[in-house]
Amino acid sequence: MLNNVVGALVRAANGVGVAALRFNFRGVGGSEGSYDAGKGEQDDARAALGCLRAQAEIDASRTGMAGYSFGATVAINVTSGRDDLACLVAVSAPTARGKKVEVQLRCPAIFVSGDRDEYCDTGLLAEYAPQMGDAVEVAVMEGVDHFWWGSDGRLIEAVQGFLVRTVLAG
Repeated sequence: MLNNVVGALVRAANGVGVAALRFNFRGVGGSEGSYDAGKGEQDDARAALGCLRAQAEIDASRTGMAGYSFGATVAINVTSGRDDLACLVAVSAPTARGKKVEVQLRCPAIFVSGDRDEYCDTGLLAEYAPQMGDAVEVAVMEGVDHFWWGSDGRLIEAVQGFLVRTVLAG
């Protein structure tokens, strides 16, 4: 929650007037519980989204999910198949070749990663993007690894542009 990439995502959202809520998954930091291989963490993300949507100043129809690394995988799984989210931002989502893409994104989505990311195969993302949904973008940043050191500004710029085109244009 307190790393440079998650901080950049929050700054990107806030920079264009979009509210952001960040939280720790179960068993991280001061959160109760223990790691649940992504299943319970999806429940955590759904609960956080529900909490955000319950705020009077939040337009629930314009909420989305964002995540980095493991958090991106959780956000993708929570978003898949849903019709009630405005967007998905997945940063450095770990990839694996599979028999079939089971993710079905019904909202605009952007997958942002670096060309030197050791956990995210950007070629595989580009191959799978059309299978995941009609409005899935892949943005590849040159010279960037999984941890984005020194490249926060480029990440912020890419995410802000996406949010302006999707959440704020609607």
